[in-house]
Amino acid sequence: MGAKATVASNSREPSVRAGDGTLFAIAVGLLVFSILAFSLKATFNPERLVRYTPIVIVHGIVMLAWLVLFASQARFAMTGKLQRHRTFGMASLLLVLVMVPLGIHVSWQFGQETGRMIVFVGNAINFLQFVPLYATAIIAAKRHRFEDHKRLMLVASIALTGPAVGRVIEVADLPLPVTMLAFLLAIIVLPLAYDIRVRRKPHRASVMAIGYVILTIGIFGAYAASLPSS
Repeated sequence: MGAKATVASNSREPSVRAGDGTLFAIAVGLLVFSILAFSLKATFNPERLVRYTPIVIVHGIVMLAWLVLFASQARFAMTGKLQRHRTFGMASLLLVLVMVPLGIHVSWQFGQETGRMIVFVGNAINFLQFVPLYATAIIAAKRHRFEDHKRLMLVASIALTGPAVGRVIEVADLPLPVTMLAFLLAIIVLPLAYDIRVRRKPHRASVMAIGYVILTIGIFGAYAASLPSS
């Protein structure tokens, strides 16, 4: 059994192996960026540390756990540890079932405490992006559409970095539209760069996932525009 798995791993196309390596590099980049973004916010706005209650800390750990899992999954695929990849993939549902309700709850609390419900809506939109993409990625894997699966998981994971992008923009004291633009660029550039690296042209799954996220960003933009100017 182990010999067969090794042969299967070694016989994969070079483009697939290169793609897995690129996906791993992007996943690690997302993880590092998120850690640095929240560290930057805590450093330049230490008054926010008072909000780091146990539930907020757990929320942060769980969100980072997803990015660690995403990077680990890419690494397992890159090194041919496909059975381990499948096992952790099935277990990811437990993480998602904790991460999404907890994230919505913490965001709602923050919005209520600060009067900035736009933050809650923005985070809710991120989860609205993530959940369907995650579910579709799982379905794609079960149907052995593994290239679709990778791209859907990539876009889903980028969607969860929206709050990290926002923290960087807040530290720079830039307006909300800049956050939306920066997030939009990440959603478009990273998946398409992955596609160009692997197959020299955009993949259908990437285009559809990006299109869906752009639609939800448009909904958030319309909501933000409807708010009275401060």
